[in-house]
Amino acid sequence: MSKINVLLKSLVDQALGDSKPTSGNNHSYYCPKCGHAKRKLEVDLTETAQGNNVWNCWTCGNFKGRTVAALLKAVGAPLPDIEKARS
Repeated sequence: MSKINVLLKSLVDQALGDSKPTSGNNHSYYCPKCGHAKRKLEVDLTETAQGNNVWNCWTCGNFKGRTVAALLKAVGAPLPDIEKARS
């Protein structure tokens, strides 16, 4: 099993708050789009072979993507944080 990217986890935690570990290297967060009462936004904090970190809200289904940079951009994180996620 791959290790969690600590930098990406800290950037996502700054943008979305504390997380709860779930299966594998996924962490769950409260979805800022649908505002569900439970943590339904899952973020995979290990890169796939293509270099992606897939994320998805299991409640609203429309809030999903392939990179942490895209997630940070979608929630309005500061540009320096988005740039750090891209590198």
